Amino acid sequence: MSTPYSRWVTLFTYLMWAAIITGCEPTSLDEGLPAEASVVPLAGETSTATTTEVSEMSWADVQKEIKTLDGRVVVVNIWTNTCAVCLAEFPAYAELSRRWTEDDVVFYDINCDYDGIDDKPPAFYLPQVFELHEKHPSASRHVALTDAFIDFLDDNDIRSTPTVLVYDQSGKLVKQFDNDKAYKEEDEFHADDVGTLVEQVLKKKS
Repeated sequence: MSTPYSRWVTLFTYLMWAAIITGCEPTSLDEGLPAEASVVPLAGETSTATTTEVSEMSWADVQKEIKTLDGRVVVVNIWTNTCAVCLAEFPAYAELSRRWTEDDVVFYDINCDYDGIDDKPPAFYLPQVFELHEKHPSASRHVALTDAFIDFLDDNDIRSTPTVLVYDQSGKLVKQFDNDKAYKEEDEFHADDVGTLVEQVLKKKS
Protein backbone atom coordinates (compact mmCIF):
# COMPACT_ATOMS: atom_id res chain seq x y z
CA MET A 1 0.00 0.00 0.00
CA SER A 2 1.35 3.42 -1.02
CA THR A 3 1.97 5.89 1.80
CA PRO A 4 2.43 9.68 1.56
CA TYR A 5 6.11 9.18 2.39
CA SER A 6 6.66 6.57 -0.34
CA ARG A 7 4.83 8.73 -2.87
CA TRP A 8 7.11 11.66 -1.95
CA VAL A 9 10.23 9.50 -2.38
CA THR A 10 8.95 8.31 -5.75
CA LEU A 11 8.23 11.86 -6.90
CA PHE A 12 11.62 13.09 -5.67
CA THR A 13 13.41 10.24 -7.49
CA TYR A 14 11.52 11.01 -10.70
CA LEU A 15 12.42 14.70 -10.53
CA MET A 16 16.10 13.90 -9.94
CA TRP A 17 16.23 11.62 -12.97
CA ALA A 18 14.45 14.21 -15.08
CA ALA A 19 17.01 16.83 -14.08
CA ILE A 20 19.93 14.52 -14.89
CA ILE A 21 18.54 13.58 -18.30
CA THR A 22 17.77 17.20 -19.18
CA GLY A 23 21.22 18.33 -18.08
CA CYS A 24 22.95 15.80 -20.37
CA GLU A 25 21.05 16.89 -23.46
CA PRO A 26 23.63 17.97 -26.09
CA THR A 27 23.06 21.36 -27.65
CA SER A 28 24.20 22.70 -30.97
CA LEU A 29 27.13 25.10 -30.73
CA ASP A 30 26.17 26.93 -33.90
CA GLU A 31 23.34 28.82 -32.23
CA GLY A 32 24.15 32.50 -32.20
CA LEU A 33 27.15 32.13 -34.48
CA PRO A 34 27.09 34.06 -37.76
CA ALA A 35 26.96 31.83 -40.82
CA GLU A 36 30.36 33.03 -42.01
CA ALA A 37 32.13 32.32 -38.71
CA SER A 38 35.08 30.06 -39.40
CA VAL A 39 37.25 30.30 -36.29
CA VAL A 40 36.05 29.15 -32.89
CA PRO A 41 38.14 29.84 -29.75
CA LEU A 42 38.68 27.28 -27.04
CA ALA A 43 36.56 27.94 -23.99
CA GLY A 44 37.92 27.03 -20.57
CA GLU A 45 38.54 29.05 -17.45
CA THR A 46 41.37 26.83 -16.22
CA SER A 47 43.51 26.96 -19.35
CA THR A 48 46.39 29.43 -19.39
CA ALA A 49 47.86 28.17 -22.66
CA THR A 50 47.46 29.94 -26.00
CA THR A 51 43.85 29.70 -27.16
CA THR A 52 43.21 26.84 -29.55
CA GLU A 53 41.50 27.87 -32.75
CA VAL A 54 39.62 25.50 -35.03
CA SER A 55 38.84 26.63 -38.57
CA GLU A 56 35.84 25.18 -40.37
CA MET A 57 37.10 24.44 -43.88
CA SER A 58 36.30 22.27 -46.87
CA TRP A 59 38.90 19.82 -48.12
CA ALA A 60 39.22 21.90 -51.30
CA ASP A 61 40.15 24.94 -49.19
CA VAL A 62 42.68 22.91 -47.19
CA GLN A 63 44.30 21.82 -50.45
CA LYS A 64 44.45 25.42 -51.66
CA GLU A 65 46.13 26.47 -48.42
CA ILE A 66 48.68 23.66 -48.67
CA LYS A 67 49.68 24.93 -52.13
CA THR A 68 50.65 28.27 -50.56
CA LEU A 69 53.15 26.51 -48.27
CA ASP A 70 55.76 26.02 -50.96
CA GLY A 71 59.17 25.15 -49.53
CA ARG A 72 57.79 23.42 -46.45
CA VAL A 73 56.89 19.82 -45.65
CA VAL A 74 53.20 19.40 -44.80
CA VAL A 75 51.74 16.67 -42.58
CA VAL A 76 47.96 16.16 -42.54
CA ASN A 77 46.51 14.01 -39.76
CA ILE A 78 42.94 12.95 -40.64
CA TRP A 79 41.02 11.68 -37.62
CA THR A 80 37.67 11.30 -35.86
CA ASN A 81 36.58 11.11 -32.25
CA THR A 82 35.01 7.69 -32.91
CA CYS A 83 38.34 6.21 -34.00
CA ALA A 84 40.11 4.55 -31.06
CA VAL A 85 43.46 4.41 -32.85
CA CYS A 86 43.20 8.12 -33.74
CA LEU A 87 42.66 9.04 -30.10
CA ALA A 88 45.43 6.76 -28.87
CA GLU A 89 47.93 8.29 -31.31
CA PHE A 90 46.81 11.90 -30.87
CA PRO A 91 49.31 12.73 -28.06
CA ALA A 92 52.17 11.44 -30.21
CA TYR A 93 51.14 13.64 -33.15
CA ALA A 94 50.82 16.64 -30.85
CA GLU A 95 54.39 16.03 -29.68
CA LEU A 96 55.59 15.45 -33.23
CA SER A 97 54.11 18.76 -34.38
CA ARG A 98 56.31 20.59 -31.88
CA ARG A 99 59.54 19.00 -33.11
CA TRP A 100 59.95 21.49 -35.97
CA THR A 101 58.93 25.09 -36.58
CA GLU A 102 56.48 26.05 -39.31
CA ASP A 103 59.43 27.38 -41.29
CA ASP A 104 60.21 23.73 -42.06
CA VAL A 105 57.12 21.61 -41.34
CA VAL A 106 53.43 22.52 -41.13
CA PHE A 107 51.02 20.14 -39.39
CA TYR A 108 47.27 19.96 -39.92
CA ASP A 109 44.80 18.16 -37.65
CA ILE A 110 41.71 17.48 -39.75
CA ASN A 111 38.71 16.41 -37.66
CA CYS A 112 36.10 14.58 -39.74
CA ASP A 113 33.28 14.00 -37.25
CA TYR A 114 30.73 15.90 -39.37
CA ASP A 115 28.40 13.41 -41.09
CA GLY A 116 26.38 15.83 -43.20
CA ILE A 117 23.45 15.95 -40.76
CA ASP A 118 21.78 19.37 -40.95
CA ASP A 119 21.13 19.80 -37.23
CA LYS A 120 24.63 18.60 -36.34
CA PRO A 121 27.01 20.92 -38.22
CA PRO A 122 30.80 20.74 -37.73
CA ALA A 123 30.49 23.12 -34.75
CA PHE A 124 28.32 20.55 -32.97
CA TYR A 125 31.35 18.29 -32.50
CA LEU A 126 33.78 20.98 -31.32
CA PRO A 127 33.48 20.38 -27.53
CA GLN A 128 35.16 16.98 -27.92
CA VAL A 129 37.73 18.44 -30.31
CA PHE A 130 38.57 21.27 -27.90
CA GLU A 131 38.83 18.86 -24.97
CA LEU A 132 41.38 16.76 -26.84
CA HIS A 133 43.43 19.78 -27.90
CA GLU A 134 43.40 21.11 -24.35
CA LYS A 135 44.80 17.82 -23.03
CA HIS A 136 47.41 17.56 -25.77
CA PRO A 137 48.52 21.02 -26.96
CA SER A 138 50.17 21.00 -30.35
CA ALA A 139 51.62 23.32 -32.98
CA SER A 140 49.17 22.04 -35.58
CA ARG A 141 46.64 24.02 -37.57
CA HIS A 142 43.29 22.65 -36.42
CA VAL A 143 40.48 22.15 -38.92
CA ALA A 144 36.91 20.91 -38.58
CA LEU A 145 36.10 19.56 -42.03
CA THR A 146 32.86 20.83 -43.57
CA ASP A 147 32.67 17.97 -46.07
CA ALA A 148 30.44 15.12 -44.97
CA PHE A 149 32.69 12.29 -43.74
CA ILE A 150 31.61 9.53 -46.16
CA ASP A 151 31.65 11.89 -49.16
CA PHE A 152 35.13 13.06 -48.19
CA LEU A 153 36.43 9.48 -47.97
CA ASP A 154 34.87 8.47 -51.29
CA ASP A 155 36.03 11.57 -53.16
CA ASN A 156 39.64 11.21 -52.02
CA ASP A 157 40.12 7.43 -52.06
CA ILE A 158 40.56 7.35 -48.29
CA ARG A 159 39.13 4.20 -46.74
CA SER A 160 39.62 4.68 -43.02
CA THR A 161 40.94 6.77 -40.18
CA PRO A 162 43.53 7.47 -39.10
CA THR A 163 45.06 8.53 -42.39
CA VAL A 164 48.14 10.75 -42.52
CA LEU A 165 49.27 12.51 -45.69
CA VAL A 166 52.84 13.79 -46.09
CA TYR A 167 53.64 16.37 -48.78
CA ASP A 168 57.14 17.43 -49.76
CA GLN A 169 58.39 21.00 -50.19
CA SER A 170 57.01 21.19 -53.74
CA GLY A 171 53.50 20.20 -52.63
CA LYS A 172 53.76 16.67 -54.01
CA LEU A 173 52.14 13.89 -51.98
CA VAL A 174 55.02 11.69 -50.82
CA LYS A 175 53.06 9.08 -48.88
CA GLN A 176 49.59 8.27 -47.60
CA PHE A 177 49.79 6.40 -44.31
CA ASP A 178 46.77 4.24 -43.50
CA ASN A 179 45.94 0.87 -41.98
CA ASP A 180 43.90 -0.53 -44.87
CA LYS A 181 46.24 -3.48 -45.23
CA ALA A 182 47.19 -3.81 -41.58
CA TYR A 183 45.73 -7.20 -40.71
CA LYS A 184 47.62 -7.34 -37.41
CA GLU A 185 48.21 -4.68 -34.78
CA GLU A 186 51.95 -4.76 -35.36
CA ASP A 187 51.35 -3.83 -39.02
CA GLU A 188 49.67 -0.52 -38.14
CA PHE A 189 51.56 2.71 -38.73
CA HIS A 190 52.38 5.11 -35.91
CA ALA A 191 53.43 8.71 -35.42
CA ASP A 192 57.07 7.60 -35.22
CA ASP A 193 56.81 6.27 -38.80
CA VAL A 194 55.49 9.64 -39.94
CA GLY A 195 58.30 11.43 -38.09
CA THR A 196 60.93 9.24 -39.75
CA LEU A 197 59.57 10.05 -43.20
CA VAL A 198 59.48 13.78 -42.46
CA GLU A 199 63.15 13.67 -41.44
CA GLN A 200 64.00 11.88 -44.70
CA VAL A 201 62.13 14.45 -46.80
CA LEU A 202 63.85 17.32 -44.99
CA LYS A 203 67.27 15.77 -45.55
CA LYS A 204 66.63 15.36 -49.28
CA LYS A 205 65.92 19.07 -49.59
CA SER A 206 69.08 20.02 -47.71
